Parts: sequence; C-alpha cells; structure tokens
Amino acid sequence: MQSSEAFQTKVQTETAQAETVQTETAQAETVQTETAVRDRFFTLLQDLDAIVWEMDLATWQFTFVSDRAEQILGYPVQQWLSELTFWQDTLLHPKDRVAAFNSASVPLRKDATTSLSIERSLPMGELSG
Repeated sequence: MQSSEAFQTKVQTETAQAETVQTETAQAETVQTETAVRDRFFTLLQDLDAIVWEMDLATWQFTFVSDRAEQILGYPVQQWLSELTFWQDTLLHPKDRVAAFNSASVPLRKDATTSLSIERSLPMGELSG
C-alpha cells in the first residue's frame, strides 16, 4: 500500500502532465486556426479583382503585391518586389510623378490608408487610369 504522501505526489505529477498535454493541444489548435484564417485571408486577397499592395514608406519599396497585379497591369509580381524604384520608374506616368510624391509625402500613421488616382504606364506603353 502506498503512503498518502507518495499517492499525493503521484496524483500531482499525473495532473501536471495532463495539464501540459491540454495546454499543448490548445496551443496546437490555436496555431492551426490562425494558419487557416491567414490562408483564407490570403486567398481572398488573391481573388479580388484589384491590386492589393503594401509598401515600406521609408524605402518606397513594395513588401507585398497580390497576384492580380500581373493580370491587371502586366508586370510580374517579382518585378514589383525586387526592383527598388519600380513604383516610381515603371508604374507612375511621368506627368503624375510630382502629384504622387507630394501626396505620398504627407505623414501617415502606421495603420493609415490612403488613395491616389493616377495613370499607370503599362508594359506596351499604353496608359491606364
């Protein structure tokens, strides 16, 4: 027969192990849920008939561009992301550069959004806007 103290120690150990398993299970489920939500959000972004993008305002370099960008404007997403001055040199029509830079130079909060209507230069030299 086990002593009362040994029995209590065994119960505490098994309880702690069960709590650890429950915590690990809950964490795994949370990660799965977060991954599913992130995947669904990404799919929704890619399915929009619009160009969704994010830019580092300090460097003016794109950090995210939805796949629809290539279908709409004809420039590969990799070009948007890899060329440091892609936006200024490629997308902006020369007549819109001053207005775009003036508009974009207004300080923005980190979570702020802005809109600017410009004509874009397309790969074949056409204008879109």
